[in-house]
Formats: sequence, structure tokens, C-alpha cells
Amino acid sequence: MKNWIAFLILFAGCNLLMAQDPGFCREMLQKARTNIAAKKWIPAREYCEAALPLCPGMAKTIAALLDSVSAGIQAEKAAYDRNARAAELTSKMADLMAQPNYDRTLLLRITHEACRLTQGESPLHLKNRSSLLSDPGIAFATGTFIGHASEVLSVAFSPDGQRILTGSSDHLAKLWDLSGRELQSFWGHSESVESVDFSPDGQFVLTGSLDKTAKIWNLSGVEVQVLSGHTEAILTVAFSPDGQRILTGSWDKTAKLWDTSGRELKTFSGHKDAVQSVAFSPDGQQILTGSEDGTVKLWDLEGREIRTFPGHTAAVWSVAFSPDGKNVLTGSLDRTAKLWDLKGNELRTFFGHEQAVWPAVFSPDGKNILTGSFDTTVKLWDLEGRELQSFAGHTKGISAIAYAPDGKSFLSASEDGVVKLWDLRRFELRYFTGDTEIVRSVAFSPDGQRVLTGTWSGEAKLWDLNEQEIQTFSGHKEVASSVAFSPDGQKVLTGSWDGTAKLWDINGQELQTFSGHATGVTAVAFSPDGQRILTGSLDRTAKLWDLTGKELQTFSGHQSSVWAVAFSPDGQKVLTGSWDYTARLWELTGREIRSFKGHTSGVLSVAFSPDGNRLLTGSWDKTVKLWFAGGMEIETYTGFDAPVRSVAFSPDGTCVLAGCEDRTAKLWQVGQRDKTQAWFTWKLTGVCYSVAFSPAGERVLLGSGPRFFPYFFDLANLDKSGFIAPLTVLQRIEFGLMKEADCAASADPEELAACAKYFLKKNFGTYKLSRYDPENIRTALQLATKSATLDPQGEGAVIESNIRKLMEGMK
Repeated sequence: MKNWIAFLILFAGCNLLMAQDPGFCREMLQKARTNIAAKKWIPAREYCEAALPLCPGMAKTIAALLDSVSAGIQAEKAAYDRNARAAELTSKMADLMAQPNYDRTLLLRITHEACRLTQGESPLHLKNRSSLLSDPGIAFATGTFIGHASEVLSVAFSPDGQRILTGSSDHLAKLWDLSGRELQSFWGHSESVESVDFSPDGQFVLTGSLDKTAKIWNLSGVEVQVLSGHTEAILTVAFSPDGQRILTGSWDKTAKLWDTSGRELKTFSGHKDAVQSVAFSPDGQQILTGSEDGTVKLWDLEGREIRTFPGHTAAVWSVAFSPDGKNVLTGSLDRTAKLWDLKGNELRTFFGHEQAVWPAVFSPDGKNILTGSFDTTVKLWDLEGRELQSFAGHTKGISAIAYAPDGKSFLSASEDGVVKLWDLRRFELRYFTGDTEIVRSVAFSPDGQRVLTGTWSGEAKLWDLNEQEIQTFSGHKEVASSVAFSPDGQKVLTGSWDGTAKLWDINGQELQTFSGHATGVTAVAFSPDGQRILTGSLDRTAKLWDLTGKELQTFSGHQSSVWAVAFSPDGQKVLTGSWDYTARLWELTGREIRSFKGHTSGVLSVAFSPDGNRLLTGSWDKTVKLWFAGGMEIETYTGFDAPVRSVAFSPDGTCVLAGCEDRTAKLWQVGQRDKTQAWFTWKLTGVCYSVAFSPAGERVLLGSGPRFFPYFFDLANLDKSGFIAPLTVLQRIEFGLMKEADCAASADPEELAACAKYFLKKNFGTYKLSRYDPENIRTALQLATKSATLDPQGEGAVIESNIRKLMEGMK
């Protein structure tokens, strides 16, 4: 007992001595800091806890260190959780990619979520996202329409392209806006709605159903007319071009012509099996029918058969006239589509689908066709039978396709119950092939609607985005090395190796020639106010001019040719890039402010960031460098196999674009960790001499070889509405990004409406009497009601009304 007391006295004395020793406290805290820096949280905490009772004078410091330890542990735990979730997503992505014709839009979205979870620190996910986005062979859906509880069998665009109509085996037709918001449901059919159409004026809706009737409705969902007369199910309907007549096709082997009052005008008899598809000719004077008997028939309005198109070896489920009425398109269960002339001559067969072709449609300009198949894909073709693009994303057969009136997008409907919107401009490499010369320089107009090019021929050309040449600017005797728009878009500036720059009006009239350089002009730029012009030359100088051609200033100091010039956003400074390996910043008076040294070869391109605080340089040394305007180098982007010819900042300053002699263009995010791996790479057909962002930043313009094209810059738009379809509630739940319970906790009316649609469709068909799980209906109603309360004009109100009608019908 005495020994134990002596030990306690000794221990207390030691503690007292240590408590009185400042060196001991400093040593404990320094060890804690060292472990914190090394992210060794447990030892750091132990040192802090050991020091706390012995160093009362440092209590606040110790408490702050313990807070750092706790924060570090939490951050590490959060990172572990994020990585675990990302790993789970990776596993699910692998399962998704193992499916035939898997949904690329879904894969992109899940990859993007994995990049978010890992906070951009996973090279694998960053590379996969880049690969998806930079592959021109992949198309992404821009919108998704979810709301039907079962297969969607028909789809149509309104004549103005602003609304969408769908028909489904859930007995309903639905009206939507382009954002995917349901506007109206059409209740009245007792069986599946097989076919839908808009009247030419867009004021009425036509539906055909297995209940043997067709119905006309106004846009408010009020039934206007019923067309009864078929003895079997109606499979297809169409309005005449003048909107005065209606055509229907049926299982009863006939097609019928009606007026809009419901009076039957004519019956077309001749097929040996069900009539699956009908169409009016563009002039409304002829009728086309396709049948289960494998034939297509052309008729006049009196019911006389003009011609039969034999050739398919299985049922024909789709027929269409070309926009000029001179050709016919058919789709068949024999896995082919066929193009015919009106004499019945087969002009082309489209092979490529692995299963039956269901819908087949012409583009509004008649230059392309789209086909949909049971193989779950849609294919785009030219009229020569070449497959241009395949669209994958549905999980079941494609039942219907509709082109937008402007031909820039289309809808696909599927037996998976989903309708997808696709933008044909997104993936298509829009080559402008009017020039046969190498494109040396490109620029977007300030409104983003026109493109300017300069070529080796010495000419500059103005184009619209539909690839139409608007104007040619001729006058230079050598290469048009640089082009620029004035800030108001009304003038054009060109520079040439002939030693001059020229100012033009937008109509091609030469307004002024700027002569004064001793040799070729390599670069030109407008000041932000449009009142001054900057030129760079092989004579080692840059020059400032007014619009009358008067030389205001010469910038001398470079030891070799000047290849690039730029104005600062405020117009008060000038930036030049030279073959002397430097970029230089100048005042307008010609005084050199600063030199940017770091490249090991010539600087070929320069750019200011939108805020003017950073600079970008591209060099023959195969690198791009980002600098502070104060002169300090921020970061270097590598990974090029040849000299960098052109650089540009995105309008928001977050991304860097570079064109290279290795026939690529690369996109980088400012601040990304891996400077050797671009976010986005375009593989081109020639040297990329010039690059530019559109003013809104949604496109990039790349000048490459004898071609140039504006390409959608998808990465910057992943989180913008209308560019790439977001994940649906079902997809988010399936991939573990949310739980069903999260729906009830939401306060977002749009998310609540989406959740309501999710629960409506869940388990559809599992209950023979109601076809719905009653518990899911109640949940859907609660969510829709909450959504409608938060936004009485929103989609939730429409869904709530639909659910109440559904529940009333179930009683």
C-alpha cells in the first residue's frame, strides 16, 4: 500500500513538473501539428489530449488543433464514402455497358455523377466522360418525357414544334411542352391508344384506339367528335394536309376516309390483312396504306387502287410520302426499310437493323430518313442507303418517330414507356465544304449565328449555321491569315500575308486597307469598342490603327515575327505573341509593361480571359500556358504531339480550348489536376489552325484542313437545361443516387411531380383489377398534391387531376 501511494505521489510530481515545462507543451503541440500535416489523425489527437490537462495556458490552441483533427477525420470519412459510392456506380456502369445498345445518355450522366462524387480526382472517370463526349459516333438525348404508365405507341410534334402528343397502351393520349412537362391528358378511350396526330393548324388532336374508335379533341382535353365505323381495332390515324379529312386504318383490313364531322366518306378495301399504317400525299389527293399482308397500296380519294408495292417479305408497319410527294418510304418486319418511286419501282433498301423496322419517316427537307426498330435503336440514313448515325437509349422496341417541323430534332417513342428528344445538331459534325482551300482562321459573329473563315486562297467567307455561304470577301493576294468580326457584327476585318489588313462591311464591300507593315500580316483584332484595329506582322511589330487607316502606334520590341495579337477586355492594353518565345503586354502608348517568358519555342497564339486577369499562350513547343496578367505562370497544359496553333478561353473563363498541328483540338478545365489529359479531344482530318468559342459558350468552332465546323461543347452544358437529358427519378433510384424516401422530403415542385410519375408507373400491371399497386397510387397522389400546392400552375396539378380521375375509374 505504501508503494502504491509513493507511485501516485511520484506520478503527480512528474505531471506537475511537465505542466510547468513550456518546452514539453511546445513539443506535444508540434508533434500534433506534424501528424495533422501528415493526415495521421489518431496520433495527432492523442498528442492534443495528452497536452490538454498539462498545458492550460494553451487550451485555445489545443482546441483549435482538435477541431482540425475532427475536420480531417470527417473529410476523410466523406472521401471514403464518396469513393465507395463512385465504386458502386462504376460497377453499375459496367453492367449497363454489358447490355446491347445501352443508353449512352444514361452512361454519360452516371459517369458525370462519379466525377462529382470523386470531386474530379478520378482520372478514370474524367477520361471516360471525355471519351463519351468527344466521340462523334455517340448521340445523347436532350430530353425525356415520362408519364405514361405503359408502352408509348405513337408520337407527334405540333405544327409549330412547341408541343408534343403521345399515345399509349395505358388508354391515354398526353400533351407535353418541350421541357417534358405534361400539359393535358385525353381521357375517353377504353383501350390502348395506338395512333395520334395534330390537325394542321395545331388546334385539335386526333387519336385512334383498339376500342374501334377514333376521336377528335380540342387541346383542353374535351372530346369534339367520335369516328365509329370500323369493325375491329383502329391502328393508325392521320389528318389530311388541309385538316378537312381524316384517314384511319384498322384490323378489319380496311382504311376509311372521314370528314371532321364524323361522316364516313370512303372505304378502301383490298388488303388481305390488317392496315397498320396510313398516310396522305402532300397535296392530299392520294392515300398510302401499309398492311400486315406485306404490301403497300396507293389509292386515289375515290377508293380506287392505283398501285401495289410488293417487295417486303413480312408485314409493313410504316408508310410515308416524301415531302415533295415523289417518293414513298416503307418500314417492315423483314428488318428493312425501302424507298420507292410512285410507279412502284424500288429505289433503295436500307439494311442495318437487327430486328423488325417499325416506324420510318422522311426528314422535312426530304434529304434523310429515320427508322426505328425492335432492336431498340433509331438510325439516320441518307437517301443512298448510308447509315449516318445510330441512336441508342431505349430498353425496348421503337414504336414511333417524329421529326420536328424544322428538322433539327426528333422524337422517339418506345415500348419501354419513355419518349426521348434528340437534337440532330448536337452530334453532327457540321462541315462547311464550300471552301476547297485550307481554312487558316475562323471566328463566330457576336450573335453566334454566323461564321467567318479565312483560307489559303486569300478569300474570307461568311456563312450561316446551315452551311450556306452568305458572302465572299475577295481582295487579298495571299493567305487570309486572320479574320475578326466587329463587336456589333456589322463589319469584318481580315489580315493577309500580302502585308495588308482590310476592313469590310458585312455585304462584302471593302471599306479600308491598312498598309504599313513591311511584310505579311499574321493576326488582326478589333478593340472592344470597335473603334480601333490591331495587327501583328512578320516584320516583328504590332500596329494600332483607327478605322480610317491611320496608324496610331507601333509596338516594337520583339526579336522575331509577331504571330498573335489581342486587346484586353477593357481595351486599354495589348497582348502580342512572337516567335522570339515570348508574349508581351503593352500600354496603348506602345510602352511594354511586361514580358511573359517560359515557352521554349515560338508563341503562335494569345488570348485574354474574359475578366482580363489571366492570359493564355499557345506555342510551337507543344504546350499551352496560363498566366496571371501580373506575369506569374499559373499552369501548363501538355499532351500535344505537335505545335499548338490556336488558343481560346470559354466565355465564362472556366475552360481552355487549343487547336494543334497533330490534327486535334483539346479542351481543358482551368485548374484541373491532370494537365496532361484533356477533358475533351476532337480528332480532325487536318491541322487545326484556328479555334473559337461561340458567344454563349455552347459551341466550339474548329478550322481544320479544308473543312471547318461548329461543334456542340457538351461538357460545359451538362448541367444546363435542354442540352443533355438529366437523370430521371427512376434512374437516380436505380443507381443509388437517391432513395424513394427522399421524394417525400423534397420541397421542389418539379421533383415532387417527377416522383409522383415514378410511383404511378411503379409495379404497373401487377394488379389485374386496377393495374396499379394501390399503395403506389396513394403515394403518387400525396406527392402530386404537395407539388400542386407549391406550384398551382405546375405539372403536379395535372398529375393530381389525372390520379383522381384514375382512382374514380377504379371504384
